[in-house]
This record gives sequence, C-alpha cells and structure tokens, in this order.
Amino acid sequence: MTTRRTSTAKKVTNTKRRAALVQAAAKEKQRAHTRLAVNLLIDYQVLDQFLYDYATNISLGGVFIRSTNPLPVGTKLRVQFSLPGLEETVVTWGEVAHVIEERAKEGFRGMGIRFDDLDPKSKRVIDQLITTGHKALLSSAQRAANSNGKAN
Repeated sequence: MTTRRTSTAKKVTNTKRRAALVQAAAKEKQRAHTRLAVNLLIDYQVLDQFLYDYATNISLGGVFIRSTNPLPVGTKLRVQFSLPGLEETVVTWGEVAHVIEERAKEGFRGMGIRFDDLDPKSKRVIDQLITTGHKALLSSAQRAANSNGKAN
C-alpha cells in the first residue's frame, strides 16, 4: 500500500512540474520584449539612497536586478548603467514591477524594474544588443563582476 501512495505522489508531483513548465513557457511567449541574459552593474537611487547591484537580464521594457534586499513593488527609482556602443550612461526612471524572494534555479532574490522613459538612442542600443547577443557586454560585465566581487 505504501508503494501505491508513493507512486501516486510521484505522479502528482510530475504533473505539477509539467504544468509549471507549461505555464512558464506561456508566460515567456506573452512577454512584450525579448530579454538578454547579462551580468551588468546597475546603479540605482531611491530618494536619498544610492545603491548598486547586478542585472541578470535586460530588455527594452526593463531589467531584473539581483538583490539581497529587493525594494517593494511600486517603488519608483532612478536607474543608471553603461552599455557598449553608447558613449553616454543610460539614465532613466523605473518602477519595481515584481519581486522574487528566491529564484529556485539561480538561488537568489531580486526585483524586476520596468523602465518608464528610455530615450530613443538608449532604446536603439539595447535593441541592438539583444538582437545580436552582443558578446562585449557579457565579457566586460563578467570582468567587472570578477574584479568587484558581489554587490548587495
């Protein structure tokens, strides 16, 4: 009898896993913008606090910032970062759209920031990076992460 219960429990667990994978795939298809995996240093400001962490992905719609202390959903913040091919630093306003307490696969916490007002030049550069999977961004960000260590 224990074997049947264990077998049934495994079937239920496998069914839940499949359902979660299907939901994740559907959610990815619903995204408005394609994302690029990065390890990009992001400076951000909330009121009089100046913070920095690393983004794990970027799109025309925003960034996901890995952080041990994610800000609450709805928080407005000023975001700043540099990209290859853009002489000026990207400075824009954003809002915390969602918070992940712990990502099961990556094992870290963070927050999704939705950009409010990217200028046209920054949009073109981000779009080009995502379209081409720009290798310089990935390698320079990795070098910076290795030399600076982990941020909060």
